[in-house]
Amino acid sequence: MKEVLLVAAFGSTVDQAREQQILPMVEAIRKAFPQLDVRMAFTSRIVVSRLRDRGILVDTEEIAVQKMLSEGITSLTVQPLHFMGGAEYDKVKTNILSYQGQGNLKTIKMGRPLFYYMGQAGIYPDDYDLFIDAFIQPFMKEKQIGPDEALFLVGHGGLHIGNAGYSVLQLKLWQRGLSNVRVATLEGYPMMRDTLLNADWIGSIPSKHIHMHPLLLVAGDHVNNDLFGQDEESLVKQLDKVGYEVTAYPYGLGQYASVQQLFVQHAEDAFKHTYLERMPKRTVSK
Repeated sequence: MKEVLLVAAFGSTVDQAREQQILPMVEAIRKAFPQLDVRMAFTSRIVVSRLRDRGILVDTEEIAVQKMLSEGITSLTVQPLHFMGGAEYDKVKTNILSYQGQGNLKTIKMGRPLFYYMGQAGIYPDDYDLFIDAFIQPFMKEKQIGPDEALFLVGHGGLHIGNAGYSVLQLKLWQRGLSNVRVATLEGYPMMRDTLLNADWIGSIPSKHIHMHPLLLVAGDHVNNDLFGQDEESLVKQLDKVGYEVTAYPYGLGQYASVQQLFVQHAEDAFKHTYLERMPKRTVSK
């Protein structure tokens, strides 16, 4: 049987998000690998269950692999559509690798999320710089966001150590001279108060005009409610109360062709086993 490439997204119960952000990422990967059987799975059990209740059937990554085993698959490449190497990615990686050696499955190659490598040892790519080049700078140029305005990028965040990736992205942006791009999370660090409000230690934004874009692959409930909702606790309402004019971009990153191509490259790296070997040992200085 030919090799299967499984694209594993967190998933969404919002129809528009699946159609405009998740499926285009899957299709971009499918188009790039015409020689492979490209399949899709969702990793959120809650999303899969709620979709099933509505008559929409999507496999979890474990069910997808179990089906492949029954078909006699011998080799599997998995490309996750996750934002960072956080709890969800770790869960999926553990679940997938547990099938190594079962049935006829001899080889599993696990891809990486959007943000993972940081250019370590000069042999790994810098996923953060690549994202800045592919999405942030072109977006700022297209929207004519000048140095006196702010681009405010808001992600989900969480308790996992992978949450530190948001701070890595912020530092990379500042190293690139993009001091007017501020990163924050809804449920982690940094928060909006750390990088945008009450953040005189990094310099205030000269203008009261802020361009706010989700740092999320899918524009689901968090985008519609927590970022741009009508509730007084939404970020756009909080910014309005302190005198900021906000231009809202309620879109998931997954609908941008440049971001889709980053995942295509990650899938190619996994398929070719490009970066899956261990980092060379560091030379000990005498």
